[in-house]
Amino acid sequence: MRRAVLIHNPVAGLRKRSSLLSDLKAILDRGGVEVDIVPTTEAGSATAIARDIATTGTHDTVLAFGGDGTVREIAKGLMGSPVAMAPLSAGTTNVVSRALGLPLEPRRAARALLSATATDCDVGLCGDEPFLMQVSLGIDAATMAGASTRLKNLVGRAAILASWLETSWTYGYPDIEYVADGVAGKATFVAACNIAFYGGPFQLAPEATFSSRRLHLVTFSGQGSLDASRFAFNLLRGRHLDMEGVDSRPLDELILPAPLSAPLQLDGDVIELDAPLEIRLAAERVVLLRPPADAD
Repeated sequence: MRRAVLIHNPVAGLRKRSSLLSDLKAILDRGGVEVDIVPTTEAGSATAIARDIATTGTHDTVLAFGGDGTVREIAKGLMGSPVAMAPLSAGTTNVVSRALGLPLEPRRAARALLSATATDCDVGLCGDEPFLMQVSLGIDAATMAGASTRLKNLVGRAAILASWLETSWTYGYPDIEYVADGVAGKATFVAACNIAFYGGPFQLAPEATFSSRRLHLVTFSGQGSLDASRFAFNLLRGRHLDMEGVDSRPLDELILPAPLSAPLQLDGDVIELDAPLEIRLAAERVVLLRPPADAD
């Protein structure tokens, strides 16, 4: 990393952003990295900025100072290019940072990235939309749809918990039909995972990694708030795969037929896409920076 663009989302996550950005620039400057700081202006602008960098080759690295949604937007613009990227955590759950082994405190992450290694990593596709983490349908997407952005910025994951407590009782838990590698099935929760981590430090698909060249399917067929609460509790304990009604296996292709019966989230953002949808790995990959195991 010699010349980097630090893209930041002015409305995501942390307060006192200006002084923190100055600290991050100073850390990288001292490490010999020339840094340009660029804010996003609207949804999708991070993709446009990253795509321009990938096309012009003006920088060798893009740093994402924002939430996982900002990270996904940047990856979308860099897919297939040699320009590397890495997150500097400023969101609610910071799942990609956890998967890469990066410190969650942004200054520590910046120091760790000075000795990081570039690695080609898998990117999933849901229709034409890329994802780094997972795409899922069901109670989690409904929960994210009900979570206040303002409250997330103020209290972080507590806002998601508050939405879960309300949504788990009001959500209808419809059956979701799918075809996984040619085999039809149905469940009330369906997830195609590119990495293990989900919702923070929890591992929904423990065997999924950025470099496995396969997705992992996780489904749950429980009905109602009590079943959903048991699944959530066991996920927190890392015991959800032992539950009756839960299935997990490697996945090459997931088809979601029309019409979709449940809301859909992609890397933590609720999104509306036209079904039928094909979910698979993209042919193009993205270069991510991983710190050494003992990085501080």
